[in-house]
Amino acid sequence: MVKTILLRMLNKLSGGRLSNNCFSKGIEYLKHEDILNAIKWLKLSIITDPEDIESLFCLSNIYDNQGKYEEEIALLTKALSINPKGEKLWYNLGIAHENKEDIEAAIKCYKNVLEINPDHINSLNNLGLLYHKKRLYDEAITIYKAALSKNPRDATVLYNMGNTLMDMGNINESINYYKRAIELQPNYAAAYGNLGNAQSKAGLLNEAINNYKRTITLDEGNPLPHYNLGIAYLKKEMLDEALAEFKIATSMGHEGAKKELQSLQNDGLSC
Repeated sequence: MVKTILLRMLNKLSGGRLSNNCFSKGIEYLKHEDILNAIKWLKLSIITDPEDIESLFCLSNIYDNQGKYEEEIALLTKALSINPKGEKLWYNLGIAHENKEDIEAAIKCYKNVLEINPDHINSLNNLGLLYHKKRLYDEAITIYKAALSKNPRDATVLYNMGNTLMDMGNINESINYYKRAIELQPNYAAAYGNLGNAQSKAGLLNEAINNYKRTITLDEGNPLPHYNLGIAYLKKEMLDEALAEFKIATSMGHEGAKKELQSLQNDGLSC
C-alpha cells in the first residue's frame, strides 16, 4: 500500500511521465509478443495512474486473448467508470459478456454503444444475433433493417437477416438475402451453405445441390455441406450419391451423417 502511494506521488511529481514510461514499456513488450512482461508493465502503469484508460484497455485486450473474461470485464468496467462514453470500451465489454454467455449484459452494452454512436454496424449486427439467439425474431429483423439502412452492402448483416428469416419460416425471403450476401461476397461459404438449406426446404433440390457443392469447394474441411448434400441426394432418391457424401461426412466426424449411413446400410444399400 505504501509502495503504491509512493509510486502515485512520484507519477504526479513527474507530470505523468512515470506511468507513460510504464505504458510504453508494456506496449514495446507486447509488440515483441512478450506477454508476461507486457502485463507486468501495464499493471505498473495502472498502479501509478489508476485512471490510465489506455493501459486498462490494452491489458483488457490481453486478457481477452487469454480467455480471462472476468479480468477483462473488471478492467473495462473500471475504464468506463472513468469514461462512460467510451464506445470501444462498451463494445469490447459486450463481447466479453457474450464470451461468458451473459446475453442480457451483452445486450445492454451494445445498446450503450448505439446510444453513443447509432451508426455502429458491428453493435447492430451483434445485437441482432443476440435477439435471434433469444428467439426474439421480430426484434432481430428490426435491428438488421436498421443496420442495412446505414450500410445496405454489408454481406454479414444480409446473411444474418437470411438466417433469421429462415428460422421464422420465411424461406423465399431468406433465399433473396443469401443471394444478396453472395453477390457482395462471392466466396461466402456459409451463405452458399444456408442458401442451399433454404432451397432444399423450398423443394429447389437441384439449386440446393449446386450450392452445397460450391460450399464444399470453398470450405473443404467442413463435414456439414457433405451431410447436407447427402440429404438433398436422398430427397431425390439418388442413393449412391447420398451414400458417398455421408461416408465423406462420417469420415470427418459428423454424427448425423454416421446415423444416415447406418440407416442406409440397414436398408441393404451396399457400401
